[in-house]
Amino acid sequence: MSAESKTKATHQLNDFKVDLSVGDFEMMTHLIRV
Repeated sequence: MSAESKTKATHQLNDFKVDLSVGDFEMMTHLIRV
């Protein structure tokens, strides 16, 4: 695996984690509002 593709995969993983935490946060604020 080249360093470039490894970096790209890491960035995709980090983006996925960010999406996940943002989704969790939105779900929690939605539950709190209800």
